[in-house]
Amino acid sequence: MSRAVGHRLAHAAIALICWTRAVAYSDLLRPPHDSPGPLFLTDEGRFLGVYVGLWVLVGALAVVDACRDRTTWSIPAFIGIMTVWGLSYLAAWVHASFDTVSWMTGVLYLGMAGVTLGAHLIITTLDEHVAALRESMHARVTGPIQEVPPDE
Repeated sequence: MSRAVGHRLAHAAIALICWTRAVAYSDLLRPPHDSPGPLFLTDEGRFLGVYVGLWVLVGALAVVDACRDRTTWSIPAFIGIMTVWGLSYLAAWVHASFDTVSWMTGVLYLGMAGVTLGAHLIITTLDEHVAALRESMHARVTGPIQEVPPDE
């Protein structure tokens, strides 16, 4: 599988995750459910629209990066929003005196952020090694660059 296919697949998955989060927390299909993490983070839902917009934006960044076949802001933005969302669930759990199961959702969001960061670092390292290998193979095939002495 070429890098372009894997890269586009990863960014498509990020866009899908972001846009499903946006739909889940918007009233597009139905009113958002009472979820402790987002309600804690958005002052009982008053600012939930801001976060819906951020989820949509990060998904759009992922599509742009997929089309350009490079990563700019989509991966860091995705890791950031997943981390904030995970921490909001943990904060809601602490705020509820450890009485809810919000910690599980928080850990899932934080885990996904960690997996995304790890995969991004691995892929970036592999890309660098493949580029160096291609350069080395090209040098072996074409030979070293030789200077031609000037005619005297």
